[in-house]
Amino acid sequence: MTDLELVELTDDFSCYVPPGGLGAGIFSEIRFIHSEVWTSRVYLAHGIDLPDDAVVLDIGAHVGLFSLFVKHEHPGATVLAFEPIPVTAQALRANLELHEVDGVHVANCGLGATHEDAVEFSFYPGVPGNSTRYPEQKNRSVELSGQVFGPQGAAEAKRQFDRREVVTTPVERLSRMLAHHPGLGEVDLVKIDVEGAEMDVLDGIDEADWPRFRQFVIEVQDLDGQVDRVRACLEAHDYDVNVVTPQGMPEALLYRAVYAIRK
Repeated sequence: MTDLELVELTDDFSCYVPPGGLGAGIFSEIRFIHSEVWTSRVYLAHGIDLPDDAVVLDIGAHVGLFSLFVKHEHPGATVLAFEPIPVTAQALRANLELHEVDGVHVANCGLGATHEDAVEFSFYPGVPGNSTRYPEQKNRSVELSGQVFGPQGAAEAKRQFDRREVVTTPVERLSRMLAHHPGLGEVDLVKIDVEGAEMDVLDGIDEADWPRFRQFVIEVQDLDGQVDRVRACLEAHDYDVNVVTPQGMPEALLYRAVYAIRK
């Protein structure tokens, strides 16, 4: 077991994070994520709604801030949380215990187009929310940070991404994981934040399962036409799609939030 760090985010809310994840400046990501999820409520915007007994998939769950938010807003909800990085999944489980939350089922795996027993992921201790199976994309992020924040911002981004550990974890198809929960029924919201693997996740859905999903919110960095691919996939499966730049995020960083509601 790895020693986790406890950070106080508000007077009445603390959470565990992996060691080394409390960097300064533009990369104080845990505080940014908390503000995005709890204060700005970005996952309940642009027409997204949840019933009291919601079924929610938290894909790229990080340390569980969104899972905790769902259970705070809707105590009767059921959440399936997927997090590929072992130490981050450990922090997620610790946060569920800290806040005495049940009804959240944690899977320490990635999601992708095919089942793979062992896939290398890059874990960044300084910015664990940026951990990814596609580390080459982070070089592009460093370049974009330089354009937005200048040389100092690029240097800080490079420093954070240079602190990299390679971890190996299984990758499963989403439809295969849902088959382990046969009584789940309709899924009210699929939240996806997987640092470049968005289409991998969507490609892991069987055609027969698509009608089960009522709503999606997907974070996408629009490198090489990724937003267009995600939009086309969702529209082909009969969703109304709305793409926005997340609040407080510089447009030039190319991060977009994709909201999709079944017609």
